[in-house]
Amino acid sequence: MIDRDGTPDHEAFAPNAFDQSIAGGEQILCLNHDRSRKLSGSFTRLANGAGRLVYRFTLMDGQFERSILDQIRSRRIRHCSIAFVPGEQEWRSSMTVHTRARLTEISLCGASHRPQWFGTQVFVAEVG
Repeated sequence: MIDRDGTPDHEAFAPNAFDQSIAGGEQILCLNHDRSRKLSGSFTRLANGAGRLVYRFTLMDGQFERSILDQIRSRRIRHCSIAFVPGEQEWRSSMTVHTRARLTEISLCGASHRPQWFGTQVFVAEVG
């Protein structure tokens, strides 16, 4: 299970909680959970891997997208967060465990936005 920071009374996700949602698609990538700041491009990989949500996103060439890449390279954007719609849940060890949920977005976290989940990372994988 993936949990926020290891403290009791938080949420966790079963390793396959998002599988059905990911297969259906329609997730977006945006900045600071602001859907008006949606990035243009597409997910080339989005999957649960060994209890981790792993994604790769290819950006279209645009002014906003170039600005985001610059912020990632300069480490002003280093983390990400998710938005989801709860589905099936269980209560285990003082924690709500989402066994099925719909992933709606992955959001890059700028300096003004702290992610809810411990240990997230964002980096640029250079092509070419």
